[in-house]
Amino acid sequence: MNVNRKIEPLRKLLLVVEHKPKTQSLIVTPDTARQEYKFHRVIDVGPGVVRDGKLVEVRIPKGSIILVSGPAMDMGAGRSLVSEDHVVAIIHDEEAAS
Repeated sequence: MNVNRKIEPLRKLLLVVEHKPKTQSLIVTPDTARQEYKFHRVIDVGPGVVRDGKLVEVRIPKGSIILVSGPAMDMGAGRSLVSEDHVVAIIHDEEAAS
């Protein structure tokens, strides 16, 4: 794949790049949780999905720092596509993620 191509997310997908917090965050998960959580910065969002004839837009704006648990499709150049369904939190304060 040509990494210089513009990638336009469809439906409720988010185009993200991994976000590395400056310090360890204080997110506690039970020992039984086997899922891996990663921080990402949203660089583009899909338009949403149509439900009952109405467009339901993606609630996560560009530029947001999000916490994701679930698969991501590697799109090259450090970019990935993730589903809005796999976003477990939006970090509203950058200091909370650093």
